[in-house]
Amino acid sequence: DPGLSALLNTKASAICLVGKSWDFHVDVALGITNEENLENIKESAKLFVKNKKEFMLDAEHFFDGYKKNSEYALSCIKTDYDEGARWIVRCDTNGGTLPNEVGEIVSKVSKQMRGEKPGIPAHNEAAHAVGIPLTAILAGVRQVQGTINGLGERCGNANLISLIPTLVL
Repeated sequence: DPGLSALLNTKASAICLVGKSWDFHVDVALGITNEENLENIKESAKLFVKNKKEFMLDAEHFFDGYKKNSEYALSCIKTDYDEGARWIVRCDTNGGTLPNEVGEIVSKVSKQMRGEKPGIPAHNEAAHAVGIPLTAILAGVRQVQGTINGLGERCGNANLISLIPTLVL
């Protein structure tokens, strides 16, 4: 794959790929089977880990997928973890998951994924992009993706200008 080759040949020590973790999007957006998606996740992780890159998966639409088909969403991140990825980023891609739901799901999943380092990005469609990471951190997340002043795609992303002082103070 030319895209993966380009990433592999950079001097970057860490690589982050976005992978679908909601079976609805695997079918509609990718037009492949769930098994093919899992194979793509597996082979991508294997490639980067074998080449000594710190590999991260952004599990796109994780919370939506988990609420609809938790078994499949979990299989996506477990496949990645089993191939050596240690940072598993659970994305609230639609920005519609409530903070309490995020906390509950992160806690449940973390109990099943001992040893992984969970991360989270949050979108701001429902104005929860700061609350979601704060709740997720209380549930065990160790990496937050965000932007300065929340500027980002669609309605924005987690605002690091609000998050950092809240976490420090």
